[in-house]
Amino acid sequence: MPRYLLTVKKADALKEPGRYSDGGGLYLHVGKGDARSWIMRIMQRGKRHDIGLGSANYVTLADAREMAEEIRTHARKGGSVEAFIRRRRDEQAKVKTVEQAARLHFAEASKPLAKRTRNLWESRLTEHVFPVIGHMPIQDVTSREIKKVLAPLWNDKPDTAHRVRARLNQLFQWASVEQLYPHKNPVDGVGEALGDNTRETKHHASLPWKELPAFMKEVAKREGSSARCLEWLILTASRSIEARGTRWDEIDFENAVWTVPAERMKGKLDQRKEHRVPLSPEALAVAESMRGLHAELVFPSPRDKVLSDMTFKSVFKRTGHDDITAHGFRSTFQDWTDENQIADTMVADRALAHREESKVRKAYARSDLFELRRPLMNEWGAYAFGKRS
Repeated sequence: MPRYLLTVKKADALKEPGRYSDGGGLYLHVGKGDARSWIMRIMQRGKRHDIGLGSANYVTLADAREMAEEIRTHARKGGSVEAFIRRRRDEQAKVKTVEQAARLHFAEASKPLAKRTRNLWESRLTEHVFPVIGHMPIQDVTSREIKKVLAPLWNDKPDTAHRVRARLNQLFQWASVEQLYPHKNPVDGVGEALGDNTRETKHHASLPWKELPAFMKEVAKREGSSARCLEWLILTASRSIEARGTRWDEIDFENAVWTVPAERMKGKLDQRKEHRVPLSPEALAVAESMRGLHAELVFPSPRDKVLSDMTFKSVFKRTGHDDITAHGFRSTFQDWTDENQIADTMVADRALAHREESKVRKAYARSDLFELRRPLMNEWGAYAFGKRS
């Protein structure tokens, strides 16, 4: 029987659906679209067997011929082709595509993360990774495929590119441990090959602290939950998600304390802690002004839900400050404390609920310095409303 009837060039040129012989029972099956696969046909004991050898998009002609010869040798030695097929199917069942492996890894690794972080992780894979290499067997991925994923993002969306690369790096480390990927991590070196795409770090646009009292007067003229919630966010130096979700049962009016529950704080779920905020008289007055609007939420939306994360943009626009962000007021607070030597750096950090990065400092800095933070927040409230120079 003639062998090697196809060439790589000829096989690539075949577009018409059909089955094309390479000889010796090996066929290239061309289907609709990009569906192209190798099939080995063999007869044993009067029974015909068709054995799939994989997609022609990833299995080369040489590889297909090598596998076909393995099947022929097995059959010539009297081995059962049916047993060979069963063993091959068992082996293929262990093979995971990039998408299958990524979803398994995601299910394991994302459990301690916040919902928003999990959603971002999954959306980046779905948008940037799966369309390019999601269908590939993970063990076939090389640095070349990783480059194909990252190249469109590298210069235009560098932050996204670095995050996608980090997820891919983590995925292939996991796949190596799970014995799904037997080679060197394909992510290594791809960044260097694509070139330097670092940009100057962009910080959240903030209001200079000297302009805060005038800004607060403008906000005070506005009605509605958005304006009052923004005042609350500024006076408590809190993050947007913390302020917007404030509930009545979190505020102790008698002792002037707001306790933000751990689940609304920043960080990994298993590492979060509740955060106590000393409330200045100005902050308490803002909360008091919202009584009677909602049974649970202090700053409800018009639909009686938590305010949207875009809610403050309209306030900024109406006050002529559409160039700043809500998160930037934490920088305003930090600059005010630093430039005026209002409080020790550690006290200000506790007020901002910054996470302690140093393991040594974390071991010793267990106090939330609450009593030291109370005079700081009282001074901040008084300054914000023009009661202190």
